[in-house]
Amino acid sequence: MSAAGQQAAAAGRAIVVGVSLTSGSPTALRWAFREATARHVPLQAVTAWQPPIAPPGPVPRPSAFPPLLPAEIQARTEAALAQAVAQAIGNVGAVTCTAIRGGMTEVLLRVSGQAQMLVLGPPHPHIADTLLQRRRFNDIMQRASCPLVIMPAEDGQDG
Repeated sequence: MSAAGQQAAAAGRAIVVGVSLTSGSPTALRWAFREATARHVPLQAVTAWQPPIAPPGPVPRPSAFPPLLPAEIQARTEAALAQAVAQAIGNVGAVTCTAIRGGMTEVLLRVSGQAQMLVLGPPHPHIADTLLQRRRFNDIMQRASCPLVIMPAEDGQDG
């Protein structure tokens, strides 16, 4: 381990991995877990969530189901994140799972501000708006205050 790596490990700075609940980000989770284990630092899996926004236009008919409260959305998002971690690495106890309200870019930049490294899965090829996705990745690359690793896509596998 380099001197810088030893200093970071001594400071206990975590490796942060951004997790998409769409894909589960298995490639990024596995790589970040191996890296955190090798560096003897904590691993923090992070996902962002936002409350649903009512569509513009006329007021829709009331739903038969009441809208979820932010606390319910938070709990469901954290559970989905823990499930993604368990599916990717099988060891949820070794990872701090954090679901944070906000936009993906801002959440990841804020959480990784004191991190040793930020790890992201590959861009999702099935997302229709790849321009928006590329803009987000580019924004994170330009504004990140720690090293950033973006995983390449594996053959036949999404991020």
